[in-house]
Amino acid sequence: MRTIEWIFILAICVLVMLSIVPLYVSPVSPGEAKIDSAPREKKLSVQMGTDKFLIIQTSHPDTGSTLLSNLLMGLFDPVDADYGLLRFHNGKKQWLINDRPHTDIVNGMNLHVVKTHSIEIRNMAALFEPYFGDNVFFIRSHRCKHDPQCEMHNVLCIKYDHLLYKTSEDKKKVIDGVASTVTSMISKRLKSKDMKFDVDKAVRRLDNMDSVTAQKADPDKTSKEYFKEATDTKYGIHANHKGQSKTWRKKGTSPQAYCNTGAKYTR
Repeated sequence: MRTIEWIFILAICVLVMLSIVPLYVSPVSPGEAKIDSAPREKKLSVQMGTDKFLIIQTSHPDTGSTLLSNLLMGLFDPVDADYGLLRFHNGKKQWLINDRPHTDIVNGMNLHVVKTHSIEIRNMAALFEPYFGDNVFFIRSHRCKHDPQCEMHNVLCIKYDHLLYKTSEDKKKVIDGVASTVTSMISKRLKSKDMKFDVDKAVRRLDNMDSVTAQKADPDKTSKEYFKEATDTKYGIHANHKGQSKTWRKKGTSPQAYCNTGAKYTR
């Protein structure tokens, strides 16, 4: 057979092979092959959830919740971040962070930490699951002998007494202890084991919070109305923020009663 005929046959073979390859090679987005049965939004949440996380600080009132929120924000959020308060707005029938829809947590708010006094942990976890997957963590300071919600798998409880400090050295020890405990919990779930946090920034944020707290202290105005009226939005500080349990909160719900109420939300 002449050389030109061999070249012609070889060319035909190459063309046949090229026409077959696309039947077997189909581009697939990363992570898509293993979760084809999931809806599109679920695929996005699974991918995001491996690298992103959200901490919902869910302490009951009068348990050092503002201190804990600012400490956590100092560890994980931008230094100039405003305090984020998560609540359900009955009138609008939706969850808000401050006065914005909760979905803004992934649309420009740039926060890893928000605070709430809600105890509906399962509902809140489901609310943010589309954006963070399983990486929604609940961290709580408490003053109870027993808190049933502290036994839930995604809840970390820190005793109120472990958050108290009087000196700068004490403050640093509190921050170091919380940072170690929290990062250990979260890093076990994250795809990336390299947790980024900033203890020095947490110290600065608590220093600033303490300064604002002192500025808003007024021993002559200890009513609940004044407490609600005078609020700092960056640190979530109210007037006479410290010592509420000795003034208008004396007639309110006890810490243990709050914890007992949470029992029905563990099922």
